[in-house]
Amino acid sequence: MHLPTLDDETTQLIAAGDWPGFWSLREGLAFLNHGSFGRTFTHVRQAQSEIVSRIDADPSDFYRFEFTELMREAAERVRVALGIPDGYAGAFRHNASTAVIDAVGSFARAGDVVLVTSLGYGGIELGLRFLGDHVGFGVERIEFMAVEKIADCVEVVLDGVTRFRPAVLVLDQITSSTAALLPLDDIVREVRETSPETRIVIDAAHAAGMLDAPFVPGVDAWIGNLHKWGCAARGVAVLVGRAGSAIGPMQRSWTGLDPFPDSFLWTGTDEVSGYLTAPLALETIQAMRRSGLDGRIRGLLGDGSTTLAARWGVAPDALPAGTSAPWMRLLELPGIPELDEELSDRAALAVRETLKADVAVTSFGGKTYCRLSAHGYTTPSDFATIEILPEVVAGAL
Repeated sequence: MHLPTLDDETTQLIAAGDWPGFWSLREGLAFLNHGSFGRTFTHVRQAQSEIVSRIDADPSDFYRFEFTELMREAAERVRVALGIPDGYAGAFRHNASTAVIDAVGSFARAGDVVLVTSLGYGGIELGLRFLGDHVGFGVERIEFMAVEKIADCVEVVLDGVTRFRPAVLVLDQITSSTAALLPLDDIVREVRETSPETRIVIDAAHAAGMLDAPFVPGVDAWIGNLHKWGCAARGVAVLVGRAGSAIGPMQRSWTGLDPFPDSFLWTGTDEVSGYLTAPLALETIQAMRRSGLDGRIRGLLGDGSTTLAARWGVAPDALPAGTSAPWMRLLELPGIPELDEELSDRAALAVRETLKADVAVTSFGGKTYCRLSAHGYTTPSDFATIEILPEVVAGAL
């Protein structure tokens, strides 16, 4: 078996900017929420289907004699596509949350402190607290009480590191609920000077595909979902660490005690077609970036959020200047108080049913926001569809 690569027809379509056909789009739906679950390229799905058929035809041959080298080849192509330097290696996991917990579990010991922030993904904090209860490490949290405080994130994180002296610090690269791009180069440099013994784990769930050079040098583990902005098959993430280190999965099997990344190579008879087609997805998104994808998305978001903000009477970006993720935008919903998860889901469902639009409704620091995100299939008309979104949300509460 050979791993799939970009064919000439797809390459020509990319160069021509003819991108909407790369996704299977539900007709009549304005999709401004790529960030939550992503959307897989259709040609990646086709390649994945072919690999599944090949494996099913002779699984014994595949898993015994082809699996190891194909997985290593796929991981190496992912490393190159993401611009990760030599000396680091990648291991596949099914999502960033699992891989962050794997990394922290490899570093933290009984009596240690693991430090997270209120900007982080809640599922990861829950998982770490559960693991800590069994291993014996504690979990502390740095609080950001409002989105405006994100501008002070370097100082806030350093204060937390000074107070708690954590064995492990977990930081988001692009925050999930608030869509902020944290200045990790600055944070990592300051943390290394303040607490050189602290291991730094980066939850980069939204970075791969959106950022041209997503990897953060000098960290102990960097974890990115490839099924979000990279448009790989769902259930594909990569954990990057120093080759030969002791990072390994919480679920250990035959290769579990090998040095990283082989420690992750065999966890069972997994469905690996998504992993083996991940290089194709990332090589596609990189080719699209070279053909102008980044500028197109930034322009759409800038124009769309400016128009909506004027209609809603709010700022075109709720985040401090210079902190927004490039393909996401946070707009305050005027007059809407902070919502719990149930009410946020109710509001998002009302928007979907009333406006035929998929958006993320998120709350932070006492306020509620619409988190917009765009990709190569987004059009100006998608933004026009949600002009009365605040009214629809208010009516759903």
